[in-house]
Amino acid sequence: MQTLLIILLVLFIISRLLRYLMPYVLKRIQRKMEERMQTYTDRAANRQAQTNTQEGETVVMSKPKKNTEAKTDEMGDYVDFEEVD
Repeated sequence: MQTLLIILLVLFIISRLLRYLMPYVLKRIQRKMEERMQTYTDRAANRQAQTNTQEGETVVMSKPKKNTEAKTDEMGDYVDFEEVD
């Protein structure tokens, strides 16, 4: 009986502590995320400022085309292996 009361008392104390501490913890986490987002947007703005394009100009960057044909002459021979005990 006494053990049950101690457990309940500890849980009650922990719940009260969390109720008052969690807003501070969440605010700190939020501030850190805001700082990270600010640095990311600053970096993106710096990259955009470094390019020579004007605002409103559209730039299309294409990927290089991959050669879809396999060069069988350069591939070599296929060798089938068997396991030997």
